Amino acid sequence: MLLRSAVFVSLITAASCAAVPIRKLTARPVNNTASLWPWVGDEHTTESYVATTDDAWAMVELDFPVTLFNKTSRVVYLNMNGILSLDEPNIDVPTLPEQPLPVDPARCNGKGCLPGTSVALLWKDLAMRPKTDNSVYVLYDPGHEGLQMPHYHIGWYLCDKAVAYIGKSPCGKATRFFQAIIPKDIPGTLFLFHTFFEIIDADQVTGVVGLQSYPDYLSVPIRDIYRSGRACTQTTIDTVARTVKDSTPNWCLGKDSS
Repeated sequence: MLLRSAVFVSLITAASCAAVPIRKLTARPVNNTASLWPWVGDEHTTESYVATTDDAWAMVELDFPVTLFNKTSRVVYLNMNGILSLDEPNIDVPTLPEQPLPVDPARCNGKGCLPGTSVALLWKDLAMRPKTDNSVYVLYDPGHEGLQMPHYHIGWYLCDKAVAYIGKSPCGKATRFFQAIIPKDIPGTLFLFHTFFEIIDADQVTGVVGLQSYPDYLSVPIRDIYRSGRACTQTTIDTVARTVKDSTPNWCLGKDSS
């Protein structure tokens, strides 16, 4: 079970009573550790709590800035539908349905909208499920053998509304677990990591993966992420060199890591 972290939380008043206010949190490390959950569930999570998280946004202040293309910010915005943004969203504009990148935030034409500089880790209609440990989280890591520099893990562990919740908890084959790994000392680069808990039919997974700083963008075909026979996929995106590379470790492929 995930434990709720002690963080400072305040609300930014929404312009419309129909929109969910943006949660405001700070992920500053203390003694080289920091963890927080903008949204987190457990065995006591209710339907009413889940309803307040649907399509919601959270603002998180990080300890070091994130750079994507020509935009740099220490403040990031997270959306329940698999979006990380460096630009403040208009919470009265829906993020669904998803559409191909790039998306002009000034001309969404009734479709889902993204803020100008955004990462779509898996942009689609995602949600928490009552009485499960579904969550969206931010974890600070001072560095380890695999990545010897400070970095953040910003992740989503949610359910795909378009897939039946059949199988193991929290939502069987509808479970979607993915994260952005953001290194401090490689500006413009991030790693996307998608993990599969159950055998999935890759053809059944839909959504948009990529990032943009409108009109610049880099897309990742969904079939390059969700491949049959894999346990996970890692993708390295470099917005300076403007490259996308499959950097999946051998253990994700069921191979000897040696």
